[in-house]
Amino acid sequence: MVNDSNSGSTLVNAQLPEGTTTIVWTITDIAGNIATCSYDVTVNAYVGIADLSHSGILAYPNPAKNTLKIQSENDEIQKISVYGNIGTLLYSQVFSSKSVEIDIKNLQKGMYIFLVQTKKTENSVLIFKE
Repeated sequence: MVNDSNSGSTLVNAQLPEGTTTIVWTITDIAGNIATCSYDVTVNAYVGIADLSHSGILAYPNPAKNTLKIQSENDEIQKISVYGNIGTLLYSQVFSSKSVEIDIKNLQKGMYIFLVQTKKTENSVLIFKE
């Protein structure tokens, strides 16, 4: 099994360029049969709390225990989606407000990605649940 990104059997420590890269895996069995699969990996220019502050989105407290408050200074929040640390969608809800309070007490302790969408922007927020 090899990929076309680094010709290796793993992508551990691979550095992909900004933008979307299609990774193609090729698998050959002992009889010489070949199969391929591919997926797209998107690398954003930047993410993080510093960038979030420039977008007018506030999320607090972080770490959070039972509730998380998300506010938009500029635009109404249209949708919030919560993803686990392996990218599984756990929760998604549509809103129409500049301030939202989300009950997170049923989430296990750990790290979550909150995708906050407004009319003009889409921002990722890394939240730690205690």
